[in-house]
Amino acid sequence: MTLPVAPHPFASTHSPQQPDWRRAQWGVWLVFFNLGLGYASWLALIPVFRNQLALGHDELGTALLAAGVGAVVVFPLTRWMMAHWGSRWVTLGSATVGALALPVIGAAPGVPGFMLGLFLAGASGSVLDVGMNAQAVAVEKLAGRSLMSRFHALFSLGGLVGAGLVVLAAPLGWQPWQHLLAVAMLSLAHIAVAWGRLLAPATSGPQRTAPLADSAQATGATRTTATAVTASVVAEHTSPLVGGQRLVWSLGLLIVGSFVIEGAVGDWGGVYLADVLHASVALAPLGFAAFSCTMVAGRLGGDAIIQRWGKARTMVVAAALASLGLGVVLASPWLWGVVAGFALVGAGMSVVVPILYGTVGHLPGTQGTRGLALVAMMGYAGALAGPPLLGFVAQDAGLKTAFALLLALALAVCAAAWPLVGAAERAAAAAR
Repeated sequence: MTLPVAPHPFASTHSPQQPDWRRAQWGVWLVFFNLGLGYASWLALIPVFRNQLALGHDELGTALLAAGVGAVVVFPLTRWMMAHWGSRWVTLGSATVGALALPVIGAAPGVPGFMLGLFLAGASGSVLDVGMNAQAVAVEKLAGRSLMSRFHALFSLGGLVGAGLVVLAAPLGWQPWQHLLAVAMLSLAHIAVAWGRLLAPATSGPQRTAPLADSAQATGATRTTATAVTASVVAEHTSPLVGGQRLVWSLGLLIVGSFVIEGAVGDWGGVYLADVLHASVALAPLGFAAFSCTMVAGRLGGDAIIQRWGKARTMVVAAALASLGLGVVLASPWLWGVVAGFALVGAGMSVVVPILYGTVGHLPGTQGTRGLALVAMMGYAGALAGPPLLGFVAQDAGLKTAFALLLALALAVCAAAWPLVGAAERAAAAAR
């Protein structure tokens, strides 16, 4: 049953000649799922890579930092790529590079090759994060309803499937390169299916002013309608932020903190179970799997909760739940207790990032759409750069101290959620 929702800030006048947003939605779902699948596949194998390469916590942190460096290096280029090629080609191209990076990670004979694969994964993932969220915003505009939480649910579902496949493949004795090669082939198949479904630019070139339209459906009047629907998505790449810059950056910092927590569970959750709880290779990925499972469930039901409680209240409760989960991870001496803690973290964090993305995207004028690209790149950089820095802390002070810092970060997000998200909601309401 679909719950009634208030008019979406991205909503536009509907027309029978509009592109089919449901068809486009499937394409965007595949891309989100694909990123989660690839990301979780190499994350779940980190304990194996650490043993194969004989890395300490600080050395592993340094190696993982390559992914964050890749994300930061491409940051200045993303705006240019979006303005010249449009989000469809940026999404497809970066997804392809990300898929090809997986066997590079798995087949690396030493640390330099491992870091090269992570660099490619981080760089492509950072660009993909911007492209696919721009596609998601455009589909929301065509649909006239909030869909962001469900899009991010597909990312989490991909993460759950990726971690689950590692667990299932462990008894088969597959080498990392074999597993990641199989995942890469599956990812390329997904990209091929999404190719004809993603919304495409009505025109091309560096001076593009027409926005996104479905390539299979776009003709004459359809492109005219699409222009009215999604002009602000392209405006984010050609117009400066107007007013409220401090609010956008503050919300961006909350996204960074949230992604650091999510990334840390992915990067260090398995290592925590292996080192602190002495879990086997087959059981170590269960923490991330539990995290991903509750993340999927929370995001699938997130829109209904947000509709009932509002963004600010929902985010405060969600961040508090994530904090409780991290407390359980730190306090429990039992493997299944820690797994339950990771499940609580996933349930809490499930709606935090979609709320923040939606909050920024709903800000008035070009501030929202331009800000969306900014915070997307900030968040992805945080997800990739934060966990390696946590590795340096773990090397000197231990994994429990590192996870205690994550608990403090979750509490900070909880404390800042009410004033910042509330201020953004009031700004959006005042502009309507």
